Amino acid sequence: MLSEITKNNIKGINMNSILFKDHQFDFDSDINQSVVNDDCLVFFNNDVEVLIYISIEDGQLILRPRNGVSFQKTGTRKYQIIKNR
Repeated sequence: MLSEITKNNIKGINMNSILFKDHQFDFDSDINQSVVNDDCLVFFNNDVEVLIYISIEDGQLILRPRNGVSFQKTGTRKYQIIKNR
């Protein structure tokens, strides 16, 4: 499953957006690497460090943030992922 990344400006912050299993994730444009397949969506920092791992298990959205990232629910099935500075 390929998801297209779109570019947005949200409250003056340059953000990218990706759709995964009917959930929209807006993420900091500083996060430049992501991998998506039928099972999960993973965001990376510098191609090696996992920032956040997203999956759906038993119909539930599972968000597993790692160091250096936070997330916020901004709407129904819509989340914002921000790299901590």
